[in-house]
Amino acid sequence: MVTPPNREGIVSHNEERLSAGWLTLIARLFLGGYGMVLETVRKNLHIDEISNDLKGRCMTKTKWFIFVGLIAACLAAVAASAGDSKNDAIPPVPTPGLVTMVDLGAHKCIPCKMMAPIIAELQKEYKGRASIIFIDVWEHREQAQRFGIRGIPTQIFYDKEGKEAGRHVGFLDKKSIVATFEKLGVPKEGGQ
Repeated sequence: MVTPPNREGIVSHNEERLSAGWLTLIARLFLGGYGMVLETVRKNLHIDEISNDLKGRCMTKTKWFIFVGLIAACLAAVAASAGDSKNDAIPPVPTPGLVTMVDLGAHKCIPCKMMAPIIAELQKEYKGRASIIFIDVWEHREQAQRFGIRGIPTQIFYDKEGKEAGRHVGFLDKKSIVATFEKLGVPKEGGQ
């Protein structure tokens, strides 16, 4: 279909392809990420042909900049989401040969936030003697199912052989954690 120039209300073949292509672009953006978006832009949208056609006949400079800006924003969003903390590796749980406490919570949950400084302090104090691991189950949802948790924060304690020795749901103070470590045979500071 050929569109006569400067006629309002008539949509060219390239404009129809552009609107259908946007749906493809958005779907691929959410399903496949950056690589699929670039492939869509390159192959399916025929962006060079469309942009030349629209730029020459139908689009004002303002619309053109908005069009290019939207594409740039989509690509930037995909690039930013690729750097999320989901790329953080989850260490093996339980840690082989060490008494392990895994704290399953979320960075945004209030009791979990209250436990964060305690966890950080214990990680320093028990370095090399016990393993203390925090997993954000809002960022790593599969871990909640893996450990069978029903509420956060949940602390799971493992003995040196890797067998579960106990569980607690909710805020747990430092004194209680230290007492559990002592029960599981973790030497006190100074190597007793």
